[in-house]
Amino acid sequence: MVLSQRARRMVKWVGYPLFALLSFLICLYVVFPYDRLNDWLCESFAASGAGTMSIGSIGPSPLAGVALEDVQITLAPPTPRLQLPPSLGGKASAPPMPEKRAKPTRIRIDRAKVKVGLLALITGELKLELDATVFGGGLSGTVTLGDHGSFETDLDLEGVKLAQLGRLPQVKEAFSLPLQGELATTIKLNVPRGRWGRSSGEVRLKCSELSVGKGKIKVPSDPFLKHGVTLPRVRLGTLEGTFNIDRGQVTLGGFQSSSPDLKLFAEGSIRLVDPLPFSSLAIYLRFKIDEQLKQRETTLDLLEKGFLKGKRADGFLGLMLRGSFRRMSPPLPTPIAPPPPAAARRGAP
Repeated sequence: MVLSQRARRMVKWVGYPLFALLSFLICLYVVFPYDRLNDWLCESFAASGAGTMSIGSIGPSPLAGVALEDVQITLAPPTPRLQLPPSLGGKASAPPMPEKRAKPTRIRIDRAKVKVGLLALITGELKLELDATVFGGGLSGTVTLGDHGSFETDLDLEGVKLAQLGRLPQVKEAFSLPLQGELATTIKLNVPRGRWGRSSGEVRLKCSELSVGKGKIKVPSDPFLKHGVTLPRVRLGTLEGTFNIDRGQVTLGGFQSSSPDLKLFAEGSIRLVDPLPFSSLAIYLRFKIDEQLKQRETTLDLLEKGFLKGKRADGFLGLMLRGSFRRMSPPLPTPIAPPPPAAARRGAP
């Protein structure tokens, strides 16, 4: 086969650069210092103060990627808050009882693959393609890092075991009762300049075969239950809903679940600010416990009586949750749902 003059020029100006790029990628694939990368990742994680990390093995993955296996992450327990003595303005109180030292949280990632989008590098962005096994489920999708701290996510989680996810300190603090079930979620976020107060996107959530308990719960509004009552396992069925995010204002949409044990509806909003732990939330829950279940489990009847201030005309109990990501206020029984935030009524500010 004889190439024309034009085809020869195309081979010269296109073929040679492609061959050089392919040769570079092959050399990088073979001689890249993966041991140094392993050390750098573990040292950087330890320097952040979050805890420690070890990587069983790290190596190349096709098309400019890195594959990791047997990643062990140990999160440091939260530091107890310092209480000032009365001489420095603190409140006088009895000496606190000795508390059990919090145990570190351990997370295992069986495998993870990270690929770099070469075309995105041309525009000055860093696009990472992720594929990992974590919390008994799968994580896949992309994270795009831009200028000045901007980033976008398009992630999918499937089959995540809530029992494993519940080991995280943040989840333990938010949910005092044990959780069972599987989580599937889609996370699409755009955070310009790393500012959560200007973020937008959507988070779809679905929890299948969800249940809570057996565990202890406290009702601060009731003098008999403020020290806690042990609840049985309660099935919630499938919980589905959407978090709609517009310029930092998060609105809950369609959150509900129904099972033979309980019916649950949730509405409200979250205001994202910077720094993120200071974001505030106001979420209203409506729930009704099955009558036969209350007859079998008398503690549920006691719990319902503790929330009688939240009794509604439709037979449901209302519960208001307020606070911030860093500190929640005790649940407040009330039959009246709060009005939507002004930003949601007018549209985005």
